[in-house]
Amino acid sequence: MRPPPGAGRAGHREALDKVPPFLLKLWEIVENNSVPADGSSPCVSWGAEGKSFVIHETETFARNILPLYFKHDNIRSFMRQLNIYSFIRCPKKANATGNRNAVEFSHPNFIRGCIYLLTEFKRGTSKLGAAPGGPGLMGGISPQTPPAAAQLQQQFQQHHVAQAHAQAQAAAACAHAHAHAQAVQAQAAQAQAQAQAQAQAATFQQR
Repeated sequence: MRPPPGAGRAGHREALDKVPPFLLKLWEIVENNSVPADGSSPCVSWGAEGKSFVIHETETFARNILPLYFKHDNIRSFMRQLNIYSFIRCPKKANATGNRNAVEFSHPNFIRGCIYLLTEFKRGTSKLGAAPGGPGLMGGISPQTPPAAAQLQQQFQQHHVAQAHAQAQAAAACAHAHAHAQAVQAQAAQAQAQAQAQAQAATFQQR
């Protein structure tokens, strides 16, 4: 790791303390998994020139690597974070192992041996990033854009109307059930009265 010119260690560490956790974890993921201890092929590593990183096996990466650093194994969520920090997905090409399913991402401030460049990242809005002629960051799947304030207001109003309608339906159903119960009770009372009258009439006739 080469510190920036004129930067002391204390200032360097203080600056890294302000780096977003996602970027620090991303650096650890690539740095710690580029050369597996068991000598197997990595599922994520630095690119050939150290100016990008490559996910060689997305399913293995999501299943085995992501949960070690994040509280999920959702590759789409991971890629949305890359998108927010303006990473660019490089044009698809075969990696050193000939795997054409590998995905490669780059950013001018994400370079092997230059961790201090993480302090230069700017968190941006979620826009589809791609190199010229390359695929979108999420392989042609655009991340959802948060609705505008007017849309949120409209959604809230629709939800409020739907909730009021549901409450009205529930109240009507409750009233109907109550009326039905009262009708059943009235019928039962009437039947009981008729039975008592018939019993009294039968007793009178026997006398």
